[in-house]
Amino acid sequence: MNNVDYDEILKRIRYFRNVRSLTAKDVSIRLGKNQDYLTKIENNIIDLKVSVLLELIKMFDISVMDFFYLGERFNREDKNLLSLYGGLRKEDKRFVINFLKRLNSMNK
Repeated sequence: MNNVDYDEILKRIRYFRNVRSLTAKDVSIRLGKNQDYLTKIENNIIDLKVSVLLELIKMFDISVMDFFYLGERFNREDKNLLSLYGGLRKEDKRFVINFLKRLNSMNK
């Protein structure tokens, strides 16, 4: 997982908001705030509360993992691959990791 700083969190909010074709005004109103609330958060004028971040993640219809781990590289194929990997037995996971390491070293 990449290190995520505050500015990166704000970028990801903007990214997922745009993916969902939502304006900052629409999101602010959905949050029950005044119409420029999210704009102020995205521009780092006011601090983002964790409770608001969780509401945004729910509004964007993604998981916390999608938001923090996959970030802008979020796509359904990555999520599907992680889900399939998660369902494997421990020894099968080791096999997959070793296989990917070999494959990766061959492509360098």
